[in-house]
Amino acid sequence: MRRVAGILGIEVDERQWTGLIKAATFEEMGRNADWTAPDTDLAILHDNVRFFHRGTNGK
Repeated sequence: MRRVAGILGIEVDERQWTGLIKAATFEEMGRNADWTAPDTDLAILHDNVRFFHRGTNGK
């Protein structure tokens, strides 16, 4: 995340990193799937939470 922020020229306060890293986990994104899954307003996915199932191939 730090590398991507650096490439994009985004400055992030050091105190924010812990929260940002936690928010980027599959567990947290699944908890907030209605907000974090792509195209939730188009009803393409049958279950937004399953979009963040495990983060492995084959699912």
